[in-house]
Amino acid sequence: MDKQIIRELLQHYIEMTEMWKVDQELGNRCRDILAKLIPTQISAKTGRVMEWIEDYAETEVQHRHVSHLYGLYPSSEISMLQTPALAEADKKTLVSRGDGATGWSLAWKINMWNRLHDGNHSYLLFQHLISDKTLPNLFDYHPPFQIDGNFGVTAALAEMCLQSHVRDKEENYIIELLPALGDKMPDGKIKGLKARGNIEVDITWGKGQLKQAVLKPKYHGNVVVRYRNKTIQLKSDDKGQIDIGPELF
Repeated sequence: MDKQIIRELLQHYIEMTEMWKVDQELGNRCRDILAKLIPTQISAKTGRVMEWIEDYAETEVQHRHVSHLYGLYPSSEISMLQTPALAEADKKTLVSRGDGATGWSLAWKINMWNRLHDGNHSYLLFQHLISDKTLPNLFDYHPPFQIDGNFGVTAALAEMCLQSHVRDKEENYIIELLPALGDKMPDGKIKGLKARGNIEVDITWGKGQLKQAVLKPKYHGNVVVRYRNKTIQLKSDDKGQIDIGPELF
């Protein structure tokens, strides 16, 4: 986890120096450090993500902590679209660790299953969190009360409907519509979500299918949208709104 966080920090700083044309020397130092960091590795023995630099045998296989999957969530280092082998290793790790967890850990796992586009597993853990790990006043409990679970599960509900952490080769954020919608959520709508790049998104769906999405970019330029394994590129204009229906996919 520590290397994944450091790698993310360095990448963000390098991106900032390029965007704003500042601190080029420090940016180059960050690149040198980044190149020396050991990447996230897959165990040759288990096919799971390695928690340590050595491929040690796990002593508590079903422990609730999944810190070494930080690259999947909340980071964007690992994704179904761009690093499928690592995503599969993350999935094997989650399956091995099991679904048992405290409230905050359940919220984290829900978000991870969202990133793996498994809405049914996400919903299963969501039900578990609400029924077994939530107090009558809606406080999440470990026990005791931990706000991590409340914040985490609201983020998870948003990412069931919308994800935008992956970028394409032109550095456009890919807006994924309904990427982790489970079978138990066949109909619904959500308004006012924010996608990366400063885009407001409203989504309506029925019978498990997209009915309409309304995108309101705060800029003129490319808008990349993905639904059901198909990606399209649109242009934002002076109207400030893009209406998307299932026929585009």
